[in-house]
Amino acid sequence: MQPLTPLDQISSVEVIAISEREWRISDPTKAERDGLALLGFVELVDSTYEVTVLGEPGRRYYFSSFEESVRALFDHEALADRPREAACA
Repeated sequence: MQPLTPLDQISSVEVIAISEREWRISDPTKAERDGLALLGFVELVDSTYEVTVLGEPGRRYYFSSFEESVRALFDHEALADRPREAACA
């Protein structure tokens, strides 16, 4: 499993709270109008952070910390080795 890039090495990240347990993660260096800025969503489910990556509908990744989940949205290669689960329809 590849290590994730430390959060302080990511040039920019925008975290917007949607609720007390949900966050929208964006890269403000990309144009907002074409949708490329939005990377995905993080949701706290029990004691685990569930990550939904845009471009991978129905897939969820799980992390033990909020920081780790945000970093993963910037390191798509690292997600390839992570446990994931298909969402129930």
